Amino acid sequence: MSGRLRVAAVFSDRMILQREKPFPVFGEAPDGAEVSVTAGGITRTGKASGGLFRVVMPPQGVGKPCRITVRCGDEEVVFRDVLFGDVWLAGGQSNMEFPLRDAKDGPAEAARADDPLLRVYNVPRCAKPGDELEEAERGASWKVCTGEDALDTSAVAYWFAKEIRAEVGVPIGIIGCNWGGTSASVWIGREKLERLASGASFISDYNRRGGDRSEEEYQKVMEEYNRVYMAWKEKSDALWAKDPKTPWRVIIEECGENPWPQPPGPSSPFRPCGLHETMLGRVAPLALKGFLYYQGEEDWSRSGDYFDWMCALINQWREDFRDETLPFLFVQLPMYDSSENVEKGWIGEEWPRLREAQRKVSRFVRNTGLAVIPDCGELDNIHPADKEPVGHRLALQALKKVYGRDAEADAPAVTHIMRDGDEAVVTFDKPVELRGDGGVFEVAGVSGVFAEAVAVRAEGNTLRMSSNTTPAAVRYCWRAYCAAPLYGVNGLPVSPFRGDL
Repeated sequence: MSGRLRVAAVFSDRMILQREKPFPVFGEAPDGAEVSVTAGGITRTGKASGGLFRVVMPPQGVGKPCRITVRCGDEEVVFRDVLFGDVWLAGGQSNMEFPLRDAKDGPAEAARADDPLLRVYNVPRCAKPGDELEEAERGASWKVCTGEDALDTSAVAYWFAKEIRAEVGVPIGIIGCNWGGTSASVWIGREKLERLASGASFISDYNRRGGDRSEEEYQKVMEEYNRVYMAWKEKSDALWAKDPKTPWRVIIEECGENPWPQPPGPSSPFRPCGLHETMLGRVAPLALKGFLYYQGEEDWSRSGDYFDWMCALINQWREDFRDETLPFLFVQLPMYDSSENVEKGWIGEEWPRLREAQRKVSRFVRNTGLAVIPDCGELDNIHPADKEPVGHRLALQALKKVYGRDAEADAPAVTHIMRDGDEAVVTFDKPVELRGDGGVFEVAGVSGVFAEAVAVRAEGNTLRMSSNTTPAAVRYCWRAYCAAPLYGVNGLPVSPFRGDL
């Protein structure tokens, strides 16, 4: 541990701290040393233990910018232009990482962004502890989310924060803590992941595939992998530059198979539990308003484990930030598949199963909210560029379930499925309507073989699906990718579903 005072990197000038609840200031200091923190004219002290200190300050309301001073012996650190507002941590993989600069209308939005009360801290993306991580943290700081700094902000988190700022009127801070291509398993602590049979099996399998190789061996393997991957990427980028709509099958034909994923290793960012230590653990236990989370694509082949993993992840994060009531708002995966698979009629059942697991988590775990976005997917593009609707639907969840506003946040949910002659009748908790053609509405008889319904109509709170057999089960949009025309009259799309009569 450090032999001097070192406040955690998430504390810097221009930071936003959580209003109206006790907030900890923490970092490193000599063992046994007394550390004092002064904010808003109030001073609290604590002693470092094991080289770490944590001083909990009393709640502060929204006010003018202030200073926070941390002292230890003859050392003093002062943070200026500090605001109190609401702090949201935005976690997940590439669709949360996806920056405003690459989003639809993102550069134009960044050019007009001029709100000094919307600020962001991006946790340095570092895969292993050590000098590299400490160096990255020395260069990290809170930024006012305007211009170039807005361009580097998560597009989903930006549009969420912009709407909350407009509706609630308090300073909003976003902590970006995400890494593209990551499984939920990298964001869960080892002890908690190993408690799950599926988690322990996943760790063992990772180690068998090379996760337990030496660091020296891993670096040699990665050198070769990076050579192969960069050659593939150069070719594929050139094809997409000529035609952004180049089908995936053409990319594979011209460039060969995508060498992803990278090899397992002891310092890989994709190793189980790794980023929980080197990213999430570096900002915990900061006081927060809640979590935003967009992830799942990397775990499509583990849809059967995903419910358990997400429950463990939510519990883990709440424990890390020492508040079991923290709201957890997350995004259900949109539609995605290759045009080649769609042309073949491939169902891609793991994707709808994972969406189903996400929906179950939102119903099972308290203080959660699910942003449903089946209408926001893109064929042949796992990274849809239009992130504003995603941020908006997360904001609706927050406005209703966190801020207590009268917002239409949830799409209609299935409450009952029954048979009426040769029709299957699905009842929702809100009125529904069909918008346009398309979508996959299916009915199965006692044989269990699904076929598309011969007629579909929405009437008030019900959806009626006619078939050529006595219906025994139904499903809607049970595909990796298809149109999703069923909406609530409140304008929110219905989540894909299945059920027996």
